[in-house]
Amino acid sequence: LFSSFYNSGDGAFISNASWGRGYNGLYSSFCRDYDGALRSTYSDVLFVVSAGNTGVEGTAGTIQNPADCKSPMAVGSSLSYGDDIRSNEKGIEFLADYSSRGPTSDGRIKPDVVAPGHFIVAPNAEPNTEGECDGSKSPSIRRSIDVGSGVRYVSGTSMASPVVTGGAAILRQYFEEGYCNSERCCGSKGCGESFIPSGSLMKAVLMNGAQPLTGGIQRVPDGNVVNEQPLKEYDGNQGMGRINLVNSVPLEGENNIQLITVNDKFIKDGDKDEYKIKIDTSNGCNEELRVTLAWYDPPGAVGCLKCLVNDIDLMIEEIGGGSEVFYPNGLSQQDTSNTVERIRMQASDAQEFR
Repeated sequence: LFSSFYNSGDGAFISNASWGRGYNGLYSSFCRDYDGALRSTYSDVLFVVSAGNTGVEGTAGTIQNPADCKSPMAVGSSLSYGDDIRSNEKGIEFLADYSSRGPTSDGRIKPDVVAPGHFIVAPNAEPNTEGECDGSKSPSIRRSIDVGSGVRYVSGTSMASPVVTGGAAILRQYFEEGYCNSERCCGSKGCGESFIPSGSLMKAVLMNGAQPLTGGIQRVPDGNVVNEQPLKEYDGNQGMGRINLVNSVPLEGENNIQLITVNDKFIKDGDKDEYKIKIDTSNGCNEELRVTLAWYDPPGAVGCLKCLVNDIDLMIEEIGGGSEVFYPNGLSQQDTSNTVERIRMQASDAQEFR
């Protein structure tokens, strides 16, 4: 699969897989193949996969394969917004009830993120017709407007994962066109140096900027909200939330966020890698502090109940003051299961952390 599009580094670096099969969240031989390939040969590839559409009853562990593997980026489906929702649908802050759920059998958070996947305009190719993608007006599922015979509305996590894949392509272009320098991302084309991001860096940046859904789970098409299944950050419904590129990287004229990236850093067993950060809000930035660590882990054993091989821990400690320690993924201790760890916290000007 990877060699067919990678072409010895001269082909594609981002792949979307809108397909899957059910293994009840168990770590399979297929996961060994995917995780092994991404770890050893294709570390600069981001492999984005759909979570599956088997979550209707809200059952945990319905995440499909290969979305349940460690290194692929698994995507669930939120509802859409604007003209792409029907009158009884509540929009992008709500998860579509069919979106497959985690966790995996060894307790890992899946899906990783969500994106709009309900009623997405998609191609409906008619190769012998010209102008088949043109409708008389902009498409609208709400107003039932004809969108042209060459496009159609499609729903499912198979539509959500291409949304993330397209965003990832823009993000990769951001790094290749020199929006970052050795100290931080400066936010304009050519202000820094071009570099090739690893797949794990791409995953970390997308998940770092993801925003937790503020709504709930909505049944479609009947429109009822599943009150007995509230959404929580880092849960098996939404993972780290809905991706948002404007919330992920600095863009001159669009936001005031600041970003430091560390690409493909090698850490030996027992090593400690420390960075010191001083909060500076002088440019108008009032965003929370977010730190995300991601890595491509070696493959685990088939059927493993603890599949993590390299257990790398992310922690933030305030320098001075109360010297409080913050842990990732909503935990009050180190995470011993996941290959992506994120900390979100409020911070004030001039506070220092390490």
